[in-house]
Amino acid sequence: MFNINVNEDAVSPVVAEIMMVAVGIIVATIIIAFSLGLGTGDVAPQAGVRASSYSMGDHSVIMLEHQGGDELYLASSNTKMVVDGEVVDVTLLTTDDDLEFKAGESLYIFNEVDEIGGFAIGTATHLTNENAEGDLADIVAFGETGTVKFVDVSSQQMITDIDVRF
Repeated sequence: MFNINVNEDAVSPVVAEIMMVAVGIIVATIIIAFSLGLGTGDVAPQAGVRASSYSMGDHSVIMLEHQGGDELYLASSNTKMVVDGEVVDVTLLTTDDDLEFKAGESLYIFNEVDEIGGFAIGTATHLTNENAEGDLADIVAFGETGTVKFVDVSSQQMITDIDVRF
């Protein structure tokens, strides 16, 4: 009597094709994101550091004050400190406690002319001892500006960049 043509292909192949394209786009997006480094979690510590000129005897030094935020570990493998393009030596900070720069603490960057022969960072005790031994020189001349930069080594991100006027 009646001959009914039944087509069972209907919508299924179209839906399957759209799903395969969508999954392909998602996978490609994930691969691109990780290959460009967008999936990495390296973030520089966030810390408020204040730098100001300070006088020790006849010499200018930089006083750093940690005003809050993350603790900075000042070992050269973690944080690179630079003053006017010259790397600051951390060898005077010999203990882990000295290397941890925490909120409320102060450290000093000075020009140590004897053993280190360049910029060094230390505590008030280090600064007093170096001054007593006659091993200090000015960081920059009076009336000039020095630039202090802290860079996180693992992420290569700037932690702070401060100009200090003397």
